[in-house]
Amino acid sequence: MQPPPPQSWVTDFATAAEKVSASPSAEALVSKLTALKTATDSGDVSASKRSYIELVGELQAWAASSSLTNSLKGL
Repeated sequence: MQPPPPQSWVTDFATAAEKVSASPSAEALVSKLTALKTATDSGDVSASKRSYIELVGELQAWAASSSLTNSLKGL
């Protein structure tokens, strides 16, 4: 897993996600989020789109494995 940049909202999200669920799905979620941030920071539109789609899939998997699906509906 690629570590998130220091002092960023990604780090804050990673900490929160791992507190909710220290599972492989949380690690995968943080990895996809970090990849999206890296792609957007580089200005690579194609990679950003691809990373976004992958992140959404991981977010859904993490929410399901953490029993958060119902809590997150409507946000």
